[in-house]
Amino acid sequence: MKNDCSSAQKGSLALEFAGSQLISDIAHVFVMFRTNTEISFMK
Repeated sequence: MKNDCSSAQKGSLALEFAGSQLISDIAHVFVMFRTNTEISFMK
């Protein structure tokens, strides 16, 4: 039982980490896109 609990905890931690990585990637792409759009609008 103890082993199952720890492995499940590790799984949720990995899931949270992957989720935060995904969110930061999307935020980065969004910022890059916005910056590029603003630059093209300035021209």
